Amino acid sequence: MKNVLIVNKFFYPDLGGVETVVRQHVNFLKGHSNIVVLCVNKKIKISTSFENIDGVKIVRCSSFGTYFSMPVSFSFFYYYMYFAFKSDVLIHHAPFPLADIANVFLPKRLIKKMVIFWHSDIFKQKKLKKILNLFVRLCGEKSDIIITTSKELLLNSKELLPFKYKTEVVPLSVDAALIKSYVSNDSLEKKWDFIFLGRLCYYKGVDVLLEAVTILNNQGVNPKILIVGDGELSDYIGEFIIENNTTNVTFINKHVSENEKYNLIASSNCFLFPSVAPSEAFGITQLEALTLSVPVINTNLRSGVPTVSLHGKTGLTVEAGNATALALAMKQLYLDCELRELYSKNAPLRISHYYDDSVVAKLVKQVIL
Repeated sequence: MKNVLIVNKFFYPDLGGVETVVRQHVNFLKGHSNIVVLCVNKKIKISTSFENIDGVKIVRCSSFGTYFSMPVSFSFFYYYMYFAFKSDVLIHHAPFPLADIANVFLPKRLIKKMVIFWHSDIFKQKKLKKILNLFVRLCGEKSDIIITTSKELLLNSKELLPFKYKTEVVPLSVDAALIKSYVSNDSLEKKWDFIFLGRLCYYKGVDVLLEAVTILNNQGVNPKILIVGDGELSDYIGEFIIENNTTNVTFINKHVSENEKYNLIASSNCFLFPSVAPSEAFGITQLEALTLSVPVINTNLRSGVPTVSLHGKTGLTVEAGNATALALAMKQLYLDCELRELYSKNAPLRISHYYDDSVVAKLVKQVIL
């Protein structure tokens, strides 16, 4: 079997969208290769730890902490070189600038096969981006294959376009059977008209959602809305609900377990995904909602987001950042039961055809190995 080195900022039990995908790919590949996962401690730690998770070796490098969303680690460079030399396949999950910098010092002739899994461009760190893009480009030039999650992301990424000739599209996926197994019969009773569930950060569009709720309430339309998550906008949401007396919005300010998440989604009529910036490259929670036959309202970002749940097929797509458009879509699905039912029937079919683990795992193994 081939020796495969998978490199990412963090790894389970650290949580995040990319970390979920990395663990998923580890499970896809571990029966066909010897895997080492190289990552960095999220918090300050003076020593490197060597762990075994689900039969896979995890090397979690010492860390000076995380700054501007990037961990700082000197030991990472040593272990990167050590395991890269021993690997038949080197896989970078990007963006991870520390790995791009380390790769500059790794001679191309010593890399048997290099794959970059491109999750998204760097958006937030605009000043640092000018410096980091040099290392990103050099890393891209060394790679044999680049994988991204959608054609739209490829076509709208200035960093990816020069490497279009060697880029493959492999979407994210979910284990539909496992997700459904979490859901209790009680959750099949619809308790909420709409649910938003996710990290409460700048690009998720929760402020737009609250503005849309205000528009609806002013029209005398008062759907039951559940907002679930934690993050930098937690205080803003809590204060908005109190100050505006938005009694039809319930806020669960915490990170919920997988079991809680799937049961809350299943007990809702519609899933809201109002992201406003292309930092949102795909949106795996859309897949989870569709798996549970819950229609999605998403936005027309220049990324993979609007290609997951399709407008007029499994939900509605509105202009990003437009509260009036979001309110109109919410009102339409709130009042039109037949349309909701149609989208609900289409939703799991889309998952089984394109986004189930059984479909995507074959693509991952085919492209990487």
